[in-house]
Amino acid sequence: MESSNGYFQVADFVIFGGILLSSAAIGIYFAYKDRRDETIENYYFGRRNVSPIFYLGITVYLPALALSAVTILELKWTIAITSIVCTFYTTIGGLKAVVWTDLLQSLIMLGGVLSLFIRATLLYGGFGDIWDAAERGNRLNFFKLDIDPRIRSSTWTHLIGGAVGGCYSACCNQVTVQRYLSCDSVRSSRIAVWLQWIPSTILLMLCVANGLVLYAYYEGCDPVLSGLVAKSDQTIPRLALELFRDMPGMAGMFVSAAFSGTLSSVSSGVNSLSALALEDFVLRFFPTIPKRKKMLCSKLLSKFH
Repeated sequence: MESSNGYFQVADFVIFGGILLSSAAIGIYFAYKDRRDETIENYYFGRRNVSPIFYLGITVYLPALALSAVTILELKWTIAITSIVCTFYTTIGGLKAVVWTDLLQSLIMLGGVLSLFIRATLLYGGFGDIWDAAERGNRLNFFKLDIDPRIRSSTWTHLIGGAVGGCYSACCNQVTVQRYLSCDSVRSSRIAVWLQWIPSTILLMLCVANGLVLYAYYEGCDPVLSGLVAKSDQTIPRLALELFRDMPGMAGMFVSAAFSGTLSSVSSGVNSLSALALEDFVLRFFPTIPKRKKMLCSKLLSKFH
């Protein structure tokens, strides 16, 4: 049953805390495993023996805002928890810790959004009623073929905007390029590029489907205007709390999925910014710095970012 104050139950906190501890544990593992291989090559590129599969950029603020909607934690504390955990395992574990935590967090993200979709579909007796609600509210604008560029959301804005955004993410993003360099060959990099589209596409489709679920569930009763949540960004975690009120732990699983996206994004960004700062600023003025000092500088830069 849902707690009287509408917040997480003990099982939800256990699952959420377990995700954070697992990410930290991966960082500790690689810090210990590679304790005799403290080189820049290993710290930033994993000895070019890492094949990254999945990456999703999400800011720290939105998941922190989501968690604050379903727990007694204030927004500032949820942001602090995320930042501390990310900085910890990224700093001590390097790229290997980042990539392996990315894998763990990707599975959690997929599991979280999939569980919400399945639960909602079962409660509605199928996806048909959800689709009908979206049609009644004119929410299926993806199929709008109007070429007017002033229209925010249409078939063309999604296809063209998605293609341009995808090209940037796959070809120009520092985080992505660094992962290409961590592969042992150009062929491995190309395989990684193609493989990442599979989970990314599945996750995107599930997120869209959950958006339709959200609209159908609150059709005729805006959760923001009714005071159920303070901001629209908090509606999905509130929906998860209501759908899983008889299943302790599942709401925690879903919110953990949102936080996994943040952990993945922040840790990747911290590692990449650290590499850029070292290469473009430190080594530019101190090119002969000893190996051990390079590693120390890299870890300090990771903590700083």
